[in-house]
Amino acid sequence: MNYLTILLIVLLLFSLVELSFAKHKVLCDQLFHIAFAFTAFWVGIKYYIGPDIFSYVPFYETIQPLKDILGGHYKGDFEIGFAIFCSLLKSIGLSFWGMTAVITAIYFAAIYKIFKQLKFYRIFALFVLILLDYNLALYEFRQCLAVALFIFTYYAWKEKKYLKTLLIVAIAIFIHKSAIFIYLGVLLVYIFKSININKKSYIFLGIIFILMLSIPPLFLFETIINEIPLSREVYISLIHHLSEGKIFQLILPVYLLVIFCLAYYGNFSKENKKWHWFMWCSVAVIVILFQYWFLLNRIRSYFTPFLLVYTINTLVNTKRKDILPKQLLVLTLMIYSILFISGNYIKGLSQLSHTNNISTVFARLYHSEAFLKNRQMKEATIYWEKDYLKE
Repeated sequence: MNYLTILLIVLLLFSLVELSFAKHKVLCDQLFHIAFAFTAFWVGIKYYIGPDIFSYVPFYETIQPLKDILGGHYKGDFEIGFAIFCSLLKSIGLSFWGMTAVITAIYFAAIYKIFKQLKFYRIFALFVLILLDYNLALYEFRQCLAVALFIFTYYAWKEKKYLKTLLIVAIAIFIHKSAIFIYLGVLLVYIFKSININKKSYIFLGIIFILMLSIPPLFLFETIINEIPLSREVYISLIHHLSEGKIFQLILPVYLLVIFCLAYYGNFSKENKKWHWFMWCSVAVIVILFQYWFLLNRIRSYFTPFLLVYTINTLVNTKRKDILPKQLLVLTLMIYSILFISGNYIKGLSQLSHTNNISTVFARLYHSEAFLKNRQMKEATIYWEKDYLKE
């Protein structure tokens, strides 16, 4: 059984208990803290797992001293902000695992902060977040940091600490290049924050969603990208992400039901006009990029926590008494999660690489770091040379 399978099964069981005892708020709050602590702990103790260690481990082990990087002599492959972050941690004696543990702590601190806005179904929200963003939590260290900083950006802005906001924005951009596009997108959306969103807006998105299933927008995206002054590295990365497309995906019914439920249960109050607009734009991104799941998964990570909180609060606080659409959405999510968990488990059995098998820092009680690192690096190499090409 691989690392992710155990995490998702545990969270699924916690979610089922929470849904069964939803009216017992004290019990659910206690269970949430147990589930959250387990999740952060389980993600934090991972030890050299996943295919991405193939590039991250040598980068961390050969990172230049901080003075050389700041002196303009940086020669690494990753963003300079991430290089500074790694060099700083290495200079105080942290191992590669220590660096990943710090990233995990920062990420889950941000998630815990935003989940405070939920009064109900926080375990279910955590389960869905990990289900959709497991790559971010387990393997994508740079973007994981950038997403956490994006969340902290919102709270700094909310508290009107504008200098702090700008500082966090700058750090996030220098840590992962995807943050540049996200912040520019948010700035563009913010300009039109006064636009009214209502049920018809979501019905429109639903219609567009269905139409775009038969109209691949790749040509349009390539045309737009060609008109934007991008570095060759960023251009190649975007084209690569757009090359991975699939029209029919298991998650399609989930997205359609989310759109329907937001239209059906939303109250679209004037005092929250800005949030209605931001969340509508987030759903619009999903609609437009749905076919290109590789790119969407990268972008979606930034707004998934916000959209989860917004959607759950909308469904909980609605004045409508009809609960069938809500129940259907939850049931569909559960079915999707079971299919995903079983599919992921079967896929792991068929792979030549075992890089996603259980490997925790507690294995150091029985093996040396060199032994565990070499074993996991060999598995990561097999993944890129065999499994990735086969996929």
